[in-house]
Amino acid sequence: MLSITQPSKSILLILTLILALHACQSDHAHNTQGKIATSVSKAPEEKSQSKRGKVTINEEPTAPEIPTLLGHYPAYAKNANLYEVNLSNYTPEGTFAAFIEHLPRLKNMGVDVLIFLPIYNNSNLINVNPELGTIADFRLLVRAIHKARMKIVMSFADLQFLDLDNQQKRKEVMDAMKYWTNSQDIDGYYITDADQISESFWSEVHTALINTKQDILMLAGSQVQSLKEKNYFHADTGDELYSLLLDIATRKKRPKDIVNWQSQNRRGKNKGFQIQYTSKSDVNNSKGPTNKTMGPAHNALAALSYTLGDIPMMYGGQEEPVTRKIGLDKGTPIGFDKYLMEDWYQIIFKTKHMNQALWNGDFGGEVEWMQVDDQILSYKREKNGQVAYCIFNLSNTPATFQSEIEVKRLMDVFNLRVVDLYQGTKILLEPWTYKVYSNI
Repeated sequence: MLSITQPSKSILLILTLILALHACQSDHAHNTQGKIATSVSKAPEEKSQSKRGKVTINEEPTAPEIPTLLGHYPAYAKNANLYEVNLSNYTPEGTFAAFIEHLPRLKNMGVDVLIFLPIYNNSNLINVNPELGTIADFRLLVRAIHKARMKIVMSFADLQFLDLDNQQKRKEVMDAMKYWTNSQDIDGYYITDADQISESFWSEVHTALINTKQDILMLAGSQVQSLKEKNYFHADTGDELYSLLLDIATRKKRPKDIVNWQSQNRRGKNKGFQIQYTSKSDVNNSKGPTNKTMGPAHNALAALSYTLGDIPMMYGGQEEPVTRKIGLDKGTPIGFDKYLMEDWYQIIFKTKHMNQALWNGDFGGEVEWMQVDDQILSYKREKNGQVAYCIFNLSNTPATFQSEIEVKRLMDVFNLRVVDLYQGTKILLEPWTYKVYSNI
């Protein structure tokens, strides 16, 4: 019987090199077959020292992407990892300029899309908040993000309080969104209360923005399934799963409740993604950090939410990790220092990049449940011959997973070892531990 403990964090350099090798091989294979392939730089990788003295892998700069769509989705959304940023408390300075130095490590961690909490002046939607810097500073930030091959999404909050039935006010908001897209090269929008605004407004926004930037990414901070069905939004918030994860952490719910949620969620709601998270700025500010809300269950629940099939969003600072409430305004900076969870997020994000089975929504594989009982939740996802097996002990006592499959040469991504599974193989998992196996 195998005994599984918490994942090792000392293997990141080797893992990244292996993943990069697999990516190059996969990219060549899929291109020759005419299938969708992940975008991977073919240039040699270079080791360098990060600002914290850790060895990192730097990707060589590549030519800008040509705007493309897969169906009505931006192509990069197929396996994108989202990262929420509140500039006011991200650095001691709380400015555009101070944030730029974090871009290399965020890219190396596997972040694809940066979602910035509102950076505009509340009195004028086309001016930046002067506390964050100047419009010139913002332009430099946008260029640096794009040079790093990441995307920038801008949050719009409290639009529901504007009289958008008034054509003049509606035009002002529309003009502001076109301004940020056209003049400042924003890649998308995160609308906090999209469900409180009329569908006719989003119809107009959709037409205007698609004509401006074909691969604009539209995200909603509320549940807007009807707007996703009309292609006005690509993703909305996964608050239902978040609430369920909180109940799992306190054992008010069991693994079968995840199965029931997933079945109901996919039935009749197939269009678009849900944004899955274990924390975000407003949740941290209201409920507290994950060490309080989820305790020792957090890593298992995060791995679950990031591999179950929707688009993952990480709250800026979780890589430290944040262990206290962080205010939404200046005065309570995150205080980056140890980056204790950065390696963990890099493993899960880069595994998602490389293994098509774990891609977002219908771009990834369907969830096929394996062992599900009072403690164990396990499932398989497969796409184009690429497979991932995810096994979780969602309880505070040891539990045993028994394999009913036979598959060889799987990579245990968090422990970087090759394993074989046979029918009848038993794996002992300690409380709140988990395994993610990948065949690439």
